Parts: sequence; C-alpha cells; structure tokens
Amino acid sequence: MPYPTPFVRASIGLSGTLLVLSLAACGDSGDGLPQLAPASGAALAGTCTDLVGKLSALSNTRIGTSTTVAAGTLKLAGQDVPEHCLVTGAMFSRLSSVDGQSYAINFEIRLPKAWNGRFFHQGNGGTDGNVVTATGSFGGGPTTHALLQGFAVLSSDAGHTAAQGSAFGIDPQARLDYGYQAVGKLGPMAKSVISTAPATA
Repeated sequence: MPYPTPFVRASIGLSGTLLVLSLAACGDSGDGLPQLAPASGAALAGTCTDLVGKLSALSNTRIGTSTTVAAGTLKLAGQDVPEHCLVTGAMFSRLSSVDGQSYAINFEIRLPKAWNGRFFHQGNGGTDGNVVTATGSFGGGPTTHALLQGFAVLSSDAGHTAAQGSAFGIDPQARLDYGYQAVGKLGPMAKSVISTAPATA
C-alpha cells in the first residue's frame, strides 16, 4: 500500500545544520523508498566536562552534568562498552497550576567518543517515569545495542517521575508530554547536543 503523502528524510550534520537528504513521494511510480546517505562518523575531541558550558544556551533546557564514562564501566554480553560522555539534564521544568506538582522532562544522552554518525531515541514503555540507562537495548538477552555500536543514545522519563504514579495524568501538559510531546521536544535538543559536541570528521 503506498504512503499517502510525501515525506522528508533528514540528518543533522556536525555543524548543526539540518541537511535534507531526500524528498520523495511514495506512490505507484515504482521509484521505491528514499534512502539515507551513509552515516558520517566522528571522533569526539576535548573532554566531556567541556560540554556543560557549550550547552548552556540550549532553549528550555538545563544541563545537569556531563561526565566521562570509562570503557568497561558498562558491559553487555561480556563486552566492554567503549568510553563515552554521559550528559544529564531536564527540559521545560515547571510547577503545575493544576495539581501543584513539579514536572520536567528529565533525560540522559550518551555520546560515544567514537561516534558512528547516528542517533537512537530510546523508549521506555509502560507509564514511563524513569530515566533508564541510555544504551538502546531491546532486552531479551541482547548481545549488542545501539551504544555499543557507536550510536548517540537518548533516554527520558517522558515528563514525569515514577513517584508521581498515575496521578501525573491530572495535569494536561504532563499527559501531552507522556503521550507524544516529550519526543518532539527531546529530539531537536538531543541533535543540538550531538552537533555541539566537539568533533572532527
């Protein structure tokens, strides 16, 4: 069945510029699906702690920490996950006028020192509420995951904490963030973090 509308494939370059790679309508023309250009990896330079200052201007975002995670700190199927930067923070912190609770979209981003040029947004499932380790793992005894393969990986709590339980649903914005808006806010921010990180091709 053909897709009803055209769509755009895009990627963020190291300079932070949005690069549109292809625009195509998927119909009965037989042209097939548009293809992304091969990823262009980079070696992150400098230190992870340098990122805190460089990311201070991100809109509606507070960076908490940016630290180096040594190779082997995380393991998967007996393999050492290579050295990477762990960036933590929160977006759109607010006090709800509806239920008096504090809300924010808390997140962590793991940036490999040897980045493969790709980004993985990790979902948590259920009612969310926790920032789980951003590895891009699918569970079930995996032998690899996105971080181990060199992806930059993002994880979030979708805008509320597990301690708030299902009561977060009283707040309309918390429901919207949990439903879909957190993803729309986090994606551009994460790509800005990735493109701001010092790198050389």
